[in-house]
Amino acid sequence: MVPGRTAAVALVAGILVAGIALAPGPAAAGECPDAWLHLRTGDPVGAEQKARACLDADPLSTDAALVLSRALARQNRYVEALTWADLVQRRHPEDPELVIWVGRLLAWKGDLDAAWAKVKDLPPDRDDPDELRFLADLAFWRKDHAQAAARYDRVVLRDGTDRRARLNRGLSRRDAGDAAGALKDFALLCKGGDRECCLLADQVRVARSRVRGWVRFDHWVLLDRPDAWSLGTGIDGRLPKSWKAGVSFEIRPRLYTERTFGDLFTEFWASGDPARWATVRVAGGFSVERRYSPVWSLLVEPVFRPWQGVELGLLAWRLQFDPLPATVIGPSALMEWGRWTLLLRYYLGVRDDGDVSHSGFAKVGLRIGWPWQVHLAVGAGNRADYLELRGNPTAQFHWTLGAGLAWQLDWRWRLVLDLMYRDEHEGAARFRQLRSSLGAEVRF
Repeated sequence: MVPGRTAAVALVAGILVAGIALAPGPAAAGECPDAWLHLRTGDPVGAEQKARACLDADPLSTDAALVLSRALARQNRYVEALTWADLVQRRHPEDPELVIWVGRLLAWKGDLDAAWAKVKDLPPDRDDPDELRFLADLAFWRKDHAQAAARYDRVVLRDGTDRRARLNRGLSRRDAGDAAGALKDFALLCKGGDRECCLLADQVRVARSRVRGWVRFDHWVLLDRPDAWSLGTGIDGRLPKSWKAGVSFEIRPRLYTERTFGDLFTEFWASGDPARWATVRVAGGFSVERRYSPVWSLLVEPVFRPWQGVELGLLAWRLQFDPLPATVIGPSALMEWGRWTLLLRYYLGVRDDGDVSHSGFAKVGLRIGWPWQVHLAVGAGNRADYLELRGNPTAQFHWTLGAGLAWQLDWRWRLVLDLMYRDEHEGAARFRQLRSSLGAEVRF
């Protein structure tokens, strides 16, 4: 999902529906016409006063109680409005319009489950398009994805140009597992010029892709040290039952004066979702002609999603360096708000000789518009860090700044440019490096 998009759509939906639903109904010319007139002309306080006057004259007036309920709702006094609406509905229990009105008030009050219990047994096909939309919106707000998609079918069938209904149906279809149906809705809106839906369509296509290949070239400008470069590539793909697996290679030739050497690190990984709210990732790797990479490594990281837009992970990583093996524990948190993302990670490194190191970083990402995304990162620590986990055994402190730009050409191709500056202190000495990275991804 686009982060925060569902909540935003729901809010807009509620505002639009409220504006329509609070307009006077067929009873506007009934027993309390002055109250309905004030309500229709945007004066809910005046409508309340006129309705209460009508009730003083006739306490059993159903029409006055109904317009009073609507006037109170206009003032966001939903509990009072619900009291009068319940009174009217008990007098006319078979009136579906009154059932829906009570359902609206319960929904606006925040009790979505009670609202759904009130309206769910009504016939799904409604003559009133506003009632039809409300039933779909209510299922959408409750995140009852399959029910919402089915009810938006009726709204779209009545009005195929209704953008919001089609967008909400696409979101509901996506979250219900109907990727093909969601793609149809998003692609149609994208074709009409909706750039947000172009992004949603590409996200669905990315999620449905079965194979991804990538390549990345890194170059270091090492101030006070010789230059270096590395080349990485990998491939991964989807497996049955929500599993994914991949393999990556990274070769790091480095030039020191007249001598060239390097190491080749190979890693295999797999991930799966044992539940909708959890993912487990495991990885193992080994190196050939090693100098900077570990002899072998083993990684396990469970990730939990306790709330929408929040992921909490706990990394356990064993790195068999020669002669200083280490174990790294790294809790993390990923949060998404609309176009913004925030990643926080802390690393605790414990070498087998008992030395303990600390490092951490924060990364903020912003989707500035389809198809661009930027990020900024900052990190600091001593010895082991998230860039070179072997670390400098005698380093005292380091700090890091990073920035990047990603360009999604289309759902298949993506380009990434990343820059990182690292400043490391060891006593009176200072070592600096600037790394530039250029990568490309392709999906099938």
